Order: sequence, then C-alpha cells, then structure tokens
Amino acid sequence: MVEIYEYMAPRYPTYIFNEPETIEECMPIARHIVATKGHWSTLGETFSKGDTLLIVAPGYQDKMVLEAITLALKEAGAKDVLTVTPEEMGVPEKGESLSIDYGKNDAHEGWREAAGVKGGDWVGDRVELKMFKKYLVDHPEIDGAYYGTAGRGHIRGWLGPKVQDRFKTFWQLRNMEEFLWRFNNYPYTIWTMIEEWMAQLLGSASDIRITDPQGTDLRFSIPEAVSQLWEKLILRPNHMMAYPPMAFRVWPCTMNLEEYIKYSTPVWNTTEGTVASAQGHNGFYQAIKLHFKKGIVREIEGEGKCADAWRKNQEKWGDVQYPGFPEPGYLYHVDIAVATNPKAFRSRYIWKQNVFGTDRMRAGVIHMGFGLENPDPKFGEFVHNEKVPGKHGSHVHIYFPTYAIKQRGTGRWLKVIDKGWITLFDNPMIRRLASTIGDPNSIFSYDWVPPLPGINMPGDYADYARDPARWAEKELNLEFQIGKKY
Repeated sequence: MVEIYEYMAPRYPTYIFNEPETIEECMPIARHIVATKGHWSTLGETFSKGDTLLIVAPGYQDKMVLEAITLALKEAGAKDVLTVTPEEMGVPEKGESLSIDYGKNDAHEGWREAAGVKGGDWVGDRVELKMFKKYLVDHPEIDGAYYGTAGRGHIRGWLGPKVQDRFKTFWQLRNMEEFLWRFNNYPYTIWTMIEEWMAQLLGSASDIRITDPQGTDLRFSIPEAVSQLWEKLILRPNHMMAYPPMAFRVWPCTMNLEEYIKYSTPVWNTTEGTVASAQGHNGFYQAIKLHFKKGIVREIEGEGKCADAWRKNQEKWGDVQYPGFPEPGYLYHVDIAVATNPKAFRSRYIWKQNVFGTDRMRAGVIHMGFGLENPDPKFGEFVHNEKVPGKHGSHVHIYFPTYAIKQRGTGRWLKVIDKGWITLFDNPMIRRLASTIGDPNSIFSYDWVPPLPGINMPGDYADYARDPARWAEKELNLEFQIGKKY
C-alpha cells in the first residue's frame, strides 16, 4: 500500500443522513445560506432589498430546498423570486452543458465525455449560455440570477458587459446534500486568506511537478515573463488556476489568440510526463494514463471505452494544425485547477440524478482538462470552417496529488499540496486565525476522502482501475468503515 497520511483514510460525512422533513426544519439553514457571504453557493451580498431574482434550477431540483431558499430570500427583502428550468429557458433537453449540470450521462459511463468531442464545436457556441443571456435580455425586470455550478469566468465572459453583472453566483443547491453540507458554512475569511496565499506561492514558481499514486507524474516550467502575467490570474474561488495556459484562456483575461499562444507556448514546451485517472467530470471509466511531450498527448495507455475514445480523438485530430499553435494536434494540456474547501464531498445523487462536479470541489483535489479552446472569434472561425473541435472537453480528477513548486528566487522546493492535503492548512498564522473561530483541526479536516484500494486502504489498485464505479457504489452505500485508520 502507498503510504498516505492518517487523515487520508476513507471517510464519508454521515451527518448528512439526518435530513429535515419539513419546510419549517429547513428554514434556519435557508436563512443562514441567504445571509452568509461565500465563494460558491451561499447567497449573502448577492442581492438588494426590492430585487427580483431568478433561480435556474435543474429538472431534478429538490422542491423543499427550492421552497425554503425562496422563502428566505423574500424574508430578506427580495421583491420576487422566479424559477425556471434550463429547458424552459430554451436549452435543449439533451443539450450538453458545462455549467448547468453534467447530468446527461450515466455515472458509470464517464467515457462519454471524451467520446462526445466533435468537430465544428467552439466554446462560443454553447447554447446554454446563449439561452441564459437571451432570457435575461428578454426579462429586464430580473435584477439578479443564480445559474450553473461551474465556469464563472465562462458565464460572465459570454454574457458580456451589459448583462454579466446580473449573474450573481452559481445555483449549487440542487438537492438536500448541497443544502446541508458544511461547504456552505466554511469561514469566508479563512477561505480567502488560504487562496490569496496559495496564489502568491504559485506565482513565485519557476518549475512545478505534480505526482499522484494513481500514476500522474507531470512537470513544467514557467519563464519569468509568463509568471508575471500568470500571477495576476491564478486566484479564482475554489478553482485556483494552477496551470498558466488555463489562466490565459478564461475571462477576465482579455488576450487575443496570438497573445494566448505567445504566453502559453513556453509552458507547453516544457510540459512532460504522465497523467492518470479513472474519473472525470461525467463519471467513472477504466483507468487511463496519458503521456505528454511538449504539452500534447502523444500516447494513451489503457483499455476500455474511455481509452478507445481518447485514441480515436488523437487519430482523427492529431495532425490538425490550429492557427499559430506551436505543433499540430488537438489534445493539448490546457487545464489544471485546485479546489480549496475541505468540506465538499462526492454526492450520493450521482446514481439517480447524475450530479457530478462535487468531487472536484473538495480541497486538495486537482482536475485537469485537455483540448484546444480559445474565446477569440478568429479561433472560432477556424473551428467552424475546418470542422475541428474548439472546446476543452476531456477531464480527469486526481484525489491524492502532490503539487510541488520550485521557488524562483531561492531554488527551494515546496509542497503546496502533499498527498491531497493543502499544506497551508498547517500554517501557524492561518491556524491561529482559525482558532479564533473554533477548533482548527475541525475547521481544516476533510469531510470526505474516497476509497482507493492499494492507495489509502487495503487491496489492489488494479481492481479499482478496472471498475472504479463499483467502489464508489460501495462507498456511498457506507460499506466501508468511515474514518478507519488503515
């Protein structure tokens, strides 16, 4: 078994099974969510008295949660709270979405994300963002809207300057778990302090290495000229931009295509190694290992539908020369993001509602994405004309990463994440601040750690790699001893 810290033994937050049964029981929590400022799903400071608000809620929305939040918003002074589903807003029922939910595919079939990559599909074509913008334009009485579960920069960027300020925050209150989880109650001052300090650490890096016991071992360097720009763009709530080409392609970065390529190419040229995982944004799949050279996938290792889909994409678009890019190919590495809230966890609803995205929201989890994407219309024109992909669309989740940086000034190596643990959680000044609120050990403890045989629990990782969804089912059925020290 790979040596993992004691606090990385499998655990699942059993407190969530004590669910309220009436609206009256929900209201204290609903009032807290409406009054509390936060990065993600709390609604404090997102509206003013007299506002008309819109909630874009999925079809599987928990009705009691929605009713409780609506009542709390009105109690707090909202004039009216309207609700619309994505379909009622004009999004096709089976249309793919990167911001409403990933619930169009079975959780056992995470391979469908890679299989769904298609030519002629540009990030600027996203129907759900167009329909959201149209709905807001057609309803000027709406002062603020809650929408989506990820992609804040994408949403604001595509809404444009006249509409973007009416988008207030995500709607991450789809079910009773997301209503109850301690993610919503995480101390905002501590959370922002951790992210600001993490951004400073990353901005000081000249070299980075990411490793993980599932098989990831990725390295890249950051020239000083690139670092100066990257440092300004790293800080994103619960979604730290831990790879420069990611920060350079997402709003509010205003660079055009040529600037994006200019600043990203030196990083791509040094991106070498492997990335391995058995889950992405759409669910689980047989484990794959991707081999990189100069920032591009060169070899796909693994069996099953996901590996086959990756190889098909490589074969179909591996020789495409996108305009201005250093080498032919679609499967560039474009996305490394780090979450920072220790209280997020894997949803039990992935099986019946296919609610994905909560895994990647827990502190220390890294997700990566691949595939060329750029918001510059020149890039979109090429995608449309040549019928090639124009969105990053294949992701992996990494649960026990070590993210190490070499500081530019000192040459010293530091671990920003150590086997899935954010090392700033051990910083004496941050813990001193936490101690003024409560017990630092409780504030920084992880509510959820996934079980991976051979890594943080007894067994053979090969068993997990062949069928990871089976292990997740066991986990969510509480078949493992929660918090057991292995």
